[in-house]
Amino acid sequence: MKITNKMTLKEAIAESKNYLTRDQLRLKCYHAYNILKKNNLLDKYAPTVKKLNEKEALIKAKEYNSRQELRDSDYSLYCWFTKKHSEKKYLLDELFPKVVWNESKCLKKASEYSNRSEFSKNKRGAHGWLYTNNKLHLLDKLFPKKTKTRKGLTLSKMLSIAKGYPSRKEFAENEKATYTWFTRHKKTRELDKLFPCVRYNLSNVLDTLKKYNSREKFRKKEKGAYAWILRNDRSLLDEHFPKKEDWTEKTALKEAKEYSNRTDFSKFSSGCYAWFIKNKKLHLLDKLFPKNRIYWTEKLALKETKNYKDRADFIKNSVGAYNWFVKNNKLHLLDRLFPKKITKKFIEENLF
Repeated sequence: MKITNKMTLKEAIAESKNYLTRDQLRLKCYHAYNILKKNNLLDKYAPTVKKLNEKEALIKAKEYNSRQELRDSDYSLYCWFTKKHSEKKYLLDELFPKVVWNESKCLKKASEYSNRSEFSKNKRGAHGWLYTNNKLHLLDKLFPKKTKTRKGLTLSKMLSIAKGYPSRKEFAENEKATYTWFTRHKKTRELDKLFPCVRYNLSNVLDTLKKYNSREKFRKKEKGAYAWILRNDRSLLDEHFPKKEDWTEKTALKEAKEYSNRTDFSKFSSGCYAWFIKNKKLHLLDKLFPKNRIYWTEKLALKETKNYKDRADFIKNSVGAYNWFVKNNKLHLLDRLFPKKITKKFIEENLF
């Protein structure tokens, strides 16, 4: 069916045929649900699910071999026994009697599976018994944990890998496995010889300050020297990077031309950007950094939705298009493109 601005009664009736139950129609196409509700046609075109009797529930439950299979394949029927009619839970125990687990039974069932994950999914009762009794270590013989080990590791080989990096930080980021080898075997002193820790003093700090033109670049790239200055003498920063407190229009525009974006300019020279706000001259920045505004229409917004798979991704990555649907009261157009999922809680509360 074609999506239109205002849904008619005929379109609502045609839309209701795409869904099996009334609840699915209400969740996935609320606009059609409202039209049928106003015209008192819900019972005709979207009937509710019939309430099950005890006999009908038992006949359906006998189609399954185990309690877990019933729960996975027909959760609504499982809830009929356990939550809606909890006094009749004993009927499940007669159909599927509970197994009294012990150590030998659990290990026999575990030997039938090749993986620990398959055993925990398909036999939750046996796995739960081992977990509650703190006997999961018995599974380590049947399902040994796979650990990635590198054969023939020696200190000379590890040092040769570490020598390929200029600093300890880059070595730790790019070679996590080899870095943990040094810490595990308590041989970090060998790394201290390769990458000696810099002990800052006044002469070292002054030499590093001369390499940079701005305070923020120095703060990002030389964190150790920057921290030393904050502890000992903060006046060194004001001497090498003087604060421009008396901004004028010419100096502020020159400073703004050094940046490619308005966001970078506001972050890295916040004092200059504050001058534009105080003097109400932000319109001067619009020439340097023009705003790319999109005037949304229905066609553009619907085209934008085709680039996304889910409603959540659409809301995150294109906020402007989503706000257009909200402002113009046309969220019903999204219900067909991104239908809402029916949750287990909704089935429990409404279907029975």
